[in-house]
Amino acid sequence: MSNTIDGIGPSTGGIGSGKRTAGVDATAPASSATSGNPAQAGGSDTATVSTIARQLQKLGAAVDQSSGIDSAKVASIQASIANGSYKVDSQAVANALLATQNEPG
Repeated sequence: MSNTIDGIGPSTGGIGSGKRTAGVDATAPASSATSGNPAQAGGSDTATVSTIARQLQKLGAAVDQSSGIDSAKVASIQASIANGSYKVDSQAVANALLATQNEPG
């Protein structure tokens, strides 16, 4: 049985690009210097991160830094309330309340 370093397991192709670093076998003992394999004879292992994974990391960092609040919209609503021009659509509020009551859970 052979396991890939950058995948979930043998021939799953789940995580990673499906590429294996030359000469690296996850099932071989790390101290086996007799095989002539430079990675097993004290060489270094490498791991690569796909372009999509890097993009996901950047997006995750952006979401963590974002407050999720549209400040311009909040300011606009506050101004409308302050000058008395804010109108509440009672039908829309009632429909939204009913929709939440009919949700499972």
